[in-house]
Amino acid sequence: NLNNTEKASQRIEGLKKLSKDLIQGIRMATFNLTPPELKDYGIPIALQKMANELSKLAGKNIIFENKSGFDDRFDTLVETNLYRVAQEAVNNAIKYAQSELILITVNHSEQIFSIIIEDNGKGFDKQKIPSKPKNNAEGGMGLFFMKERMNYINGRIFINSNPGEGTRITLNYPIK
Repeated sequence: NLNNTEKASQRIEGLKKLSKDLIQGIRMATFNLTPPELKDYGIPIALQKMANELSKLAGKNIIFENKSGFDDRFDTLVETNLYRVAQEAVNNAIKYAQSELILITVNHSEQIFSIIIEDNGKGFDKQKIPSKPKNNAEGGMGLFFMKERMNYINGRIFINSNPGEGTRITLNYPIK
């Protein structure tokens, strides 16, 4: 109704916001697909791109650091699972932790390849997360599947978090 310009203006602003939210949602969903960098260049480059893209999309300070210059490749199954677990950890920090800073660090020794995801968010009480969720409503599905993915590739996951102190998730994969 163009006779009521105030109401029309409010509706237009509402549609603009809805459009912006939809575009951001589509970008996030598209980005969450497996990136070609993972297949072409490996886990460090894919994590670097994830940090850059999510930093822009989410408006958070997400920093990637390859401390040991790791550039070797693993089996596709291993790389995909490591990437997915790291991606879930970063997404959890964005969605639930209310953190402003997320640090993704890659490191390795002769025996172990590590990815560490740290945030300065609100943290959580690990004791309150069920070890095996009964259904989606209880929460903890993401953490459960992260553990399952790491077990599947014979890796290990360590979750350190306390309320008010942020979260640190360490993924370790044995180098053969």
